[in-house]
Amino acid sequence: LDYRLVENVAELRDALDPHLGVRVIHARTSRGSTERPQGNPAAIPHDVFRSSNHPAETPIVFLHGFTDTVASWEHLTEHLVVTRALTLPGHGGQTKALDWTQAMGWLQESLAGQKVHLVGYSMGGRLALAYASTHPEDVLTLTTIGAHAGLPDVDRASRVQADEALACLAEADLEAFLVRWAQTPILNLTKPRPEVLHAKHLRRRQNRGTGLADALRKLGPGSMPTLRPEDLVMPALFVAGSLDTKYVATAQELAQRASKGTVAIVDSAGHAVHEDQPHAFIDLLKHHVR
Repeated sequence: LDYRLVENVAELRDALDPHLGVRVIHARTSRGSTERPQGNPAAIPHDVFRSSNHPAETPIVFLHGFTDTVASWEHLTEHLVVTRALTLPGHGGQTKALDWTQAMGWLQESLAGQKVHLVGYSMGGRLALAYASTHPEDVLTLTTIGAHAGLPDVDRASRVQADEALACLAEADLEAFLVRWAQTPILNLTKPRPEVLHAKHLRRRQNRGTGLADALRKLGPGSMPTLRPEDLVMPALFVAGSLDTKYVATAQELAQRASKGTVAIVDSAGHAVHEDQPHAFIDLLKHHVR
């Protein structure tokens, strides 16, 4: 059976997703802890809800990056009013992903006709950008971190080939794949604290190699359709870290092409701005969605 170690309530909510099938959940608890999950575990959906005392307010919906989980947003959502984090296809113990067309349908079904503020990082940012372009009626504001609108045609074949090699490794040996992925240069523009790296590794191990491999093949940059930022009609904020020069240029280009686009370059941050400079990102997000 699939085994998962959970160490906080957010991870427990995610692990109790009834769509994931039979698995073993190992939850470490403390006698002195008063923090307990709310509601019927069998009814907990595939995403995490917060601040349900404010149901009338428009939620901020977060899409995490490749190999991560909804818990990667936990340090941000506690500072915001109404938030919701979705588990990407192929993640959180899933063994299959969705292609781009299916993913748009999944997102539409997940939002259930509710207008939202959509926030995405990396793969989640590309999905958010695609959804906002194709379903603008559902998105009040868009915020992306480290995302682009599609690769040039000349780069697609080589990227598909590189991602296929990584997908094969993920299927064969998840631990070896995670070590390889953690060494990706763009993910190491800053030096996170050891405890942050440890927490991130634990989150990544909640995924299954077959699910990550399928996500790479179906939702990776090589298979991503070319998007038009000009199709965005809502206020769109494109965020990049100052150390991530590639995505600084990308964010600036996206902001120029979107009719209501703005760019924010965060000092002393790399690719994952929300992890490197969380307070600066929270301030940006609060100003953008108000």
